[in-house]
Amino acid sequence: MNKIILIGCFLVTQFMMGQVSHITKNILSYTKDVFPYQGTRIISIDEVHSPDKEENVYIFSKIEANKQPDSLYFQHYKNKSGNWKKIKSISFSHDGFLSIWKSRKAFMDSDKNKSIDALFIFSKHNKDKEQESVHLLLCSNEELYFISAKKEDNYQEFTYSDNFKNLKESIKSDVIKYWNELDKK
Repeated sequence: MNKIILIGCFLVTQFMMGQVSHITKNILSYTKDVFPYQGTRIISIDEVHSPDKEENVYIFSKIEANKQPDSLYFQHYKNKSGNWKKIKSISFSHDGFLSIWKSRKAFMDSDKNKSIDALFIFSKHNKDKEQESVHLLLCSNEELYFISAKKEDNYQEFTYSDNFKNLKESIKSDVIKYWNELDKK
């Protein structure tokens, strides 16, 4: 009986590990000559691979500290034939400051196409450091999608990007589940 449980645990572990690999490296190993990110300082980098399919780097960077309006940049790079190519980028600006929730992100392959679906959370704050809104940024199949909620309605009403309805149902379901379980305050 113990052997069956042990084998079951091993198979579950192998299945989970086979889905997505998240690699942690020193931020200094990501240079602007290879990854020409827009900001002056890197806030967060995630290198994520899917088995035998693709290698991704997701970079959040910002302008100099204490500059107004605050700007946050997101860039997605993919390794194509041994060279890193920028796939998508977007910038956000806010009178106040923008904050990445580094411990609130997910990497998955919801539609089992061996391509990473990556989601990140960030928030906007006023100049008094009070949170005003929370945003989910999804990078899936080389497109960007968003969900937002505001403090003014106690984070009860959600705004979706226009293209969100075009997501595959499996991806949409996983993202909405994550969003609904997120403590937005």
